[in-house]
Amino acid sequence: MQAAYINALMLRPPVILGRQMQPLSCAHLAALAAIDSPLLGRLQDANAADLIPAIFICSYSWPFPWLDAAQADIEQQVREWGAAAPRFEFREVIAQWSAYTNQYSKAPYRYESPSKAPRVPFPFSLVTFLQCELGIPEARAWNMPLCLVLSYRAAHDAYMGSESVMEEEVAQAEMEMEAEQ
Repeated sequence: MQAAYINALMLRPPVILGRQMQPLSCAHLAALAAIDSPLLGRLQDANAADLIPAIFICSYSWPFPWLDAAQADIEQQVREWGAAAPRFEFREVIAQWSAYTNQYSKAPYRYESPSKAPRVPFPFSLVTFLQCELGIPEARAWNMPLCLVLSYRAAHDAYMGSESVMEEEVAQAEMEMEAEQ
């Protein structure tokens, strides 16, 4: 069995800057995209100020409490927490963030096939898959750890006849080649 499947079920989120992170989910990806966070794949553009809202967002599950009108001032909440957060070394915390997002983004190895790019944002396509194909309720779909969603997607595709999911031996060879680079 590929390690990505085991990871999807066994992973526990870390504590970063004193906040218990939640499993990285589609809701987190959508929220980080909404604030144009460089912590979504553009780490070289990130600075210490970018970590505070990202850590704050990823320490909550969806539906986020600031979606409630009574707690709607997320910017004020982020500022207050940021001011109270302990001093930190940027390199250390960005490494923790990177480990967190990398662990939760692991997907089973698959063969690539030429196809059209999705026409909807990635988190929404995954949540739609969970709801429409697997019957998972909306709140659970948005909060499901990303690595588990990706594993379910690969398993579903294999069940439906896709040959894109690699056998364990091929996936292991692929991982070894990536490690050498």
